[in-house]
Amino acid sequence: MKARTRSFIVTAIASATVLFAAGCGTQETIFSSQLETIRTWITSQSDNNGPDYEEVASGVYRAIILPDDGRGAPFIAAGDSLYVWYEIYQFSSGFQRNNTSALIYTNKKEKMPTNVRWDDDVLKLRLGDGSLLRGVEKSLDGCAQSDTVSVVLTSSNAYGKVQMQQVPPNTPLIWFIDVEKVIKNE
Repeated sequence: MKARTRSFIVTAIASATVLFAAGCGTQETIFSSQLETIRTWITSQSDNNGPDYEEVASGVYRAIILPDDGRGAPFIAAGDSLYVWYEIYQFSSGFQRNNTSALIYTNKKEKMPTNVRWDDDVLKLRLGDGSLLRGVEKSLDGCAQSDTVSVVLTSSNAYGKVQMQQVPPNTPLIWFIDVEKVIKNE
């Protein structure tokens, strides 16, 4: 191999390494910023008698809102089939659930914007089959039938730096999931 070609290859590898490291730094900065925003928002919610959130994974927080008649059963575990209703919103520091401009998707007909037609059937899924974002699946583990689960995710736990349909890159999300029915995997 000629010295010039070898020099080009070494330079290209070094440049790629620097770009990769810079990209990682940017993603780490985005993650840290989003994490701080989420934690501040969660604190404000509990200060206003909102639900108590717990961290179920790095950058993934959930709150379980129990039904008025107490905790349902059975508890959800990997392999169980669920029937759920859900709303997905773009999360920001001033997030409020009644802000329909932040709504990304829902299967709840009453929450759909005027002139928008999304699938309004209950979603049937098997926990752990990969049909939901990992952080959302992890947040459902241990919940029960009739629970409402609120899940806040940093963008790195959602779609990251990739545009996914109407979700812009580096967008943190908040999901509200109503567990209608649980069928245990026996």
